[in-house]
Amino acid sequence: MTRLSITHEGGCKTLVLYVGGARNGDTALITPRAVLPTGAYLQALGSFSDNYVTVRFCNDSGAILRLNETQMHVTTFR
Repeated sequence: MTRLSITHEGGCKTLVLYVGGARNGDTALITPRAVLPTGAYLQALGSFSDNYVTVRFCNDSGAILRLNETQMHVTTFR
């Protein structure tokens, strides 16, 4: 599990998460363990360096999202 700590309102932000075992070139799948509001989503872009996964977080819901302590399940595929 990877914990995501971010507060963001409107637009998108790119995050780099530590995911032990990820390898450069891996494809990633990210699943939040909590329901995100309509208009907010996470998109795994892949692993561009060992042990890290790049994720795009977008929040067009208009709400301030506090994802502190929200668990994410990240799976990588070679």
